[in-house]
Amino acid sequence: MSNKYEHGDHIPTEVLCKRADELVDVLTKDRHRMDAEFTMRIPAELDRDADLVIDEISRRLTKHEATIKEKDVEIESLQSQHDELKRLVKEWKEAEDALLTFDARTGFQLADCVINSSHTKRALQDFIDQDGGAIG
Repeated sequence: MSNKYEHGDHIPTEVLCKRADELVDVLTKDRHRMDAEFTMRIPAELDRDADLVIDEISRRLTKHEATIKEKDVEIESLQSQHDELKRLVKEWKEAEDALLTFDARTGFQLADCVINSSHTKRALQDFIDQDGGAIG
């Protein structure tokens, strides 16, 4: 161990995990080394001193869990947007298909499908415009 790290953020996670494993071994298998392994150095050794190592691991774990929660919220939002787009595309496709269907009595396309298609197109455009043209 050393004083080569100026801040806990600079210590590679692998180094912290290795030291945590060593500390667990001392606690569970080699208790006679506990005084030597759980002392605090002056100057502090950020990658060795048990309190600092455990504190840094805890800080990182908390930070990573918060990041995961944020990403979960983003994923839920994207899923909702995806579902809404699928619904609008399906509605648009149905309206488009209906426009291609002729009324057997008159030979004309169904007029009310034009209204539905126009409404769907406007809703889809409003949805896209709300995110500046980009989904996500």
